[in-house]
Amino acid sequence: MNFYVRTNYGTDVGLGHISRISCLLNHLKKKHTCSIFVDEFDNKNLHLINHLHINSLYDGNKKFKNQLEDAKIFLSKIKKLPKGIVIVDDYRIGYIWEKLISNYCGKIVSIDDFLYKKHYSDILINSKPDFFNLHSNKIKKINKKKCKFLLGPHYAILNNNIKKKAKQNVFKIVFYSGGSGNLNIFKRIIKNIIKKKNIFKSKIIIQIIVGPYSKNISEIIKIAELHKNIRTIFSPKYINNILINSDLLIATA
Repeated sequence: MNFYVRTNYGTDVGLGHISRISCLLNHLKKKHTCSIFVDEFDNKNLHLINHLHINSLYDGNKKFKNQLEDAKIFLSKIKKLPKGIVIVDDYRIGYIWEKLISNYCGKIVSIDDFLYKKHYSDILINSKPDFFNLHSNKIKKINKKKCKFLLGPHYAILNNNIKKKAKQNVFKIVFYSGGSGNLNIFKRIIKNIIKKKNIFKSKIIIQIIVGPYSKNISEIIKIAELHKNIRTIFSPKYINNILINSDLLIATA
């Protein structure tokens, strides 16, 4: 079976989509052919995608305009390839794009985090915990008939290679703002921790994860340079193991 994925990553959207897709394709590629299509290939994050076949949809100064134009470009790439399943994980894409693509593929699988976004897909995956308290009738009404819905955190696509939390003699506080977040949002919290006179006499380590597209890095680095208990970690290869080994995780949702 052939799988064609439309997703994106970079300064504006971070690494969430490509990380999720990477976890999914790690499983699928064992038996199937998988190709990913992004706006423009960026080799800053080869550790995430070096096992995947990446294609750029746009060249030079060309950029995403709207769903219809993007769908036409995507079709020009896959029309000559064997028919397969299309997976979409991109907030910019929804019903219009999927309706056009549906005529040229076996099925469409949409991965989304918005509660009531209109889709035209055969399978819709949304792992938001909100679905514990929401009736799914509304989301079913605005989607394709006979669509299969995989809703709630039970269907979250996660990395299977996460190690169990190791025993440690220190208390680790980890700050993470995603692959492209603004690190300034943590500065005030970190400074308040530092003000506590005896805080670093205890066995406490603060780890600040700096993503490849993070903003306002310099001020965080200056703070870390003044305190040996504060450490910056740049674009870690296995970020999930850092997160799971934290005693207190302060992060974006």
